[in-house]
Amino acid sequence: TIERPLTRFIFKERETLLDYPMNDMELVFVELPKFRNHPARRRR
Repeated sequence: TIERPLTRFIFKERETLLDYPMNDMELVFVELPKFRNHPARRRR
């Protein structure tokens, strides 16, 4: 089980550490559970 499947990142200015407004730009990563691909189920 994935504890936090959704992770959000915001952009910040490096020198002044100014945050960009929340709605302007945002990266969202979704972590999917790992799965196994059994050889018998593969298509050729």
